[in-house]
Amino acid sequence: MLHEKHTAEEFNLDDTYASADLSAGMPKFCRYWDVELREAPLEPGRYVMGPAEAVARCDENTIGVVATLGTTFTGHYESVEEISDALNQLQQDRRLDIT
Repeated sequence: MLHEKHTAEEFNLDDTYASADLSAGMPKFCRYWDVELREAPLEPGRYVMGPAEAVARCDENTIGVVATLGTTFTGHYESVEEISDALNQLQQDRRLDIT
């Protein structure tokens, strides 16, 4: 496990993205599997992560993007199909295989 003083970049760990309004199980998953959790911040009027934002945050260490189906704040969901399509396009364009 990572110690607080270290960062994922020092260990070249895989990372995964989710919006800041994510399930409590996601941080537990990331701790258990030593995956860095990167959260897309919420902004006033935007409580979900869209496909463009999801793709913009991905790099060569990203192994996944987690879509939230029903946020606790508003009940909105992130479009799994749109995010998946954007990640498929990213794979074609940059050869990054992200699920």
